[in-house]
Amino acid sequence: MSGRRLASHGRSNWRLLLGAKQSPVCLQLKLQKRLSAADGDQALELFDKESRRFDTVHVLTAMRAVALSPPSRSPHTLGRLLNRAVSLMPELAGNDLAALAWSLASICTKEAGCGVECGARGLTAAVPRVAATLAPSELTVVAWALAKLSEPSDEAIAAIVRQARFRIGRFKCKDAVHLAWALSKMQARDMDFMQQLAGQTLDGISVLSRQDTGNAAWAFAKADVLCRPLMRSIRAKFLAESTDFNAQELASIVWAFAWLDAADEVLLQRFQSALLCRAPELNAGGLARVSWALASMGVAEGRLFQRLGTSAQRCMESFGGSELSTLAWAFAKSDALELDGCDPSLLLAIAKQAEERVANLNARDVDMIAWSLAKANAPMPSFIAKLATRAVCLAADFDAQGLANCAAAFALLSTEVPGLRSMLSQRSREQISSFSAQALCDLQWSFAFQSWADAALQEAIWTAPGWEERPRYVHDVQAGAVADCFKHLLLVALLQRLQATQGACEHGDESLLYVDTHAGAGMYQLQAAHAANIERLLTATPARMPACMASYLDCLRSFAGYPGSPAIALHFLQPMSRAVLFEAVGETYETLCHNLQFVGKRVDIICEDAYRGLPKMLMKPQRALVFVDPPYDLCFADNLNFKLVDQLQQHWPCSTVAIWYPIRDFARCQRVYRRIASLTLEPVLVCEFALSHNECQSDAVRTGMLLLRPPDLETRLHEVLPVLAKTLAISPKVFWDYSVFWLKPSDENGCALRYF
Repeated sequence: MSGRRLASHGRSNWRLLLGAKQSPVCLQLKLQKRLSAADGDQALELFDKESRRFDTVHVLTAMRAVALSPPSRSPHTLGRLLNRAVSLMPELAGNDLAALAWSLASICTKEAGCGVECGARGLTAAVPRVAATLAPSELTVVAWALAKLSEPSDEAIAAIVRQARFRIGRFKCKDAVHLAWALSKMQARDMDFMQQLAGQTLDGISVLSRQDTGNAAWAFAKADVLCRPLMRSIRAKFLAESTDFNAQELASIVWAFAWLDAADEVLLQRFQSALLCRAPELNAGGLARVSWALASMGVAEGRLFQRLGTSAQRCMESFGGSELSTLAWAFAKSDALELDGCDPSLLLAIAKQAEERVANLNARDVDMIAWSLAKANAPMPSFIAKLATRAVCLAADFDAQGLANCAAAFALLSTEVPGLRSMLSQRSREQISSFSAQALCDLQWSFAFQSWADAALQEAIWTAPGWEERPRYVHDVQAGAVADCFKHLLLVALLQRLQATQGACEHGDESLLYVDTHAGAGMYQLQAAHAANIERLLTATPARMPACMASYLDCLRSFAGYPGSPAIALHFLQPMSRAVLFEAVGETYETLCHNLQFVGKRVDIICEDAYRGLPKMLMKPQRALVFVDPPYDLCFADNLNFKLVDQLQQHWPCSTVAIWYPIRDFARCQRVYRRIASLTLEPVLVCEFALSHNECQSDAVRTGMLLLRPPDLETRLHEVLPVLAKTLAISPKVFWDYSVFWLKPSDENGCALRYF
């Protein structure tokens, strides 16, 4: 062999020798280079073949590759990689832990199981150890990852907040938003620190992306932090770029302003315009949040709810229990199914999905769905029974408001399943000190309406801290008030006109039956403030006294005390007519019987809830005036009226129904108008009255009366209501107003429907 060939052969062998004895460092660098260029599946394949050679850097690199790739096709190998990553956590430095935390959280959003839960526990345990070494951006990443992965320990949350508070001035605006989002997601209730984060966010709001703007709005609303300068800046940014926000960003902002009650009319209109365009793009969570927000803000836009409902129908199978219950609540709360264009089958679709998943519904879901079905008057006996059974199983999970809602909803839906009564009673007594005044009223009513005698629960309600704060409309307190004078004057006008109009109901006679659903005590002693109202009425000398007002004043003068609606009605009823008076409160019933014992007319006084007792009387058609004057102290007060109107429409189609109501907010009045109009094909006359004690319109007492199938009263009301207002006014300068209009056109008088 020549020398040249020998030398060449020697160099080749030397290269082989060097390759066979590469140093561990070279091998690790080579592996790292391959991992850096690999996607998720390639990284997992490398780990599967050479897991013994993987050090900390390799594991972190492989985790990042998996996090940035589509879901893995090797779940077993991914599980092994996650376990290796978790085993390294106790030794990781802060920056490495932040990198691993990001990868874990990103993987958990697309991979079910595979050891993610174990990773969450390991991260939670490691955070208190390294929190002090983390830079603000790293601290934000770790907090974000914890919020994505699990419900971390209080110790981990406290460590993050403590370190972030020390460095609050070093947080960039974007990091402040992400940290606020994470803390809100983890339900960390540190209001002072969240206010600091809001201030830090405000300083850089102009450079935030639209996604981060939406996240900021959601985060601070979720934490119940109302930073008005920040919300004004978010408002301005949204108004300037509203068409550029995507569907989910829009949903977050709309929800946040609704939750914080911070939306003005301009913003509300822009929300509606944007949602009309983006509704088809919303996912299940976005649809639920937006629907809730609109219902909470009193929006009743038929076209918008129709689009939201259509979008929800398309993706109904993707709704979880929380989204289903929130969507049901929103559409029921807003009476959206009564709006033009809305598909009434939406609630049926929600109920169908909920019924398929009833075993997975939590207490909040059961509470909201039951409330929604009752509010929308959607009887679905089979599903409601399953819902009630599920409520019994979840007894320990209900809070006070949930118990009250369930009790009232199942009562209104006439639902009873084994164990429901005892569960509601026992759990309510255990939490009675947590019940609000409104919840106590609903709870008491539901047991009485179902005829569930429970002395122990009744005693607990009467002695509960919130009982004395309950909303009251007590007849003796309101006797002689402005609203009382208004409703009694209309009652006199109705009775006079009905009895002057002769006519028999089909299959009935021409005598008039007067029904008072909430009779009260019948006679009262006036309080000083209200006595002044009656004094002004009795001493008034208007230039032209309307006949029905003169009759009303003569009636007042004929009694030693102040007459309630039963006494006034009996004063005007003709001998051939009859009265039925309902009073549900035992003590008041006894007083009513005593006060009316000398009345020489046919009177039946019944100690029962009229909503339960009156339907028992609806056997044959009757010419009647049904006077509905409830206290409106129940969450389903309007629904009880709707249900009664529907029953009267079916069984007493000749009856006139007068429903008094307080005017508390515009949105509620609109809902009542729509529901009443949908129940009857007859014209509905609305009469509203307002009177203030000064020139300020906002201080006015506002009240109204719905008149179904009224006699010819419209002209008389236009005559008498201005006289009533001027007579009750304490000076000529005080504000007063009234309106009389039809909810539906009448073929007889040609009146047009009034729109607001």
